[in-house]
Amino acid sequence: MSIATYFSMNDNIIKIGITGKILAGRHKGWFIFVEDDSENTGGYLILVFNDSNRFNSSEGYDRWAEDQNTLSEMFKEAGWKIQWLEGNFSKT
Repeated sequence: MSIATYFSMNDNIIKIGITGKILAGRHKGWFIFVEDDSENTGGYLILVFNDSNRFNSSEGYDRWAEDQNTLSEMFKEAGWKIQWLEGNFSKT
């Protein structure tokens, strides 16, 4: 997993390996984490959850994107605008 890797598509920066808060769009107020799963599946795992530390969340779901273009389209369809957080909550 690459920490702090990002790319910009559709006027939205998508950071990989960093937790972000969803400011607009589907699940507003929830949090998101995008994991680079290219070594296993060639794509990206998108985790959406209701607590800033995903391991403490009581509710959440995941999706998979096959490539950067698919990931960007998912962000666009969901209407997500993300505030990427300084802390990385990838570990307990």
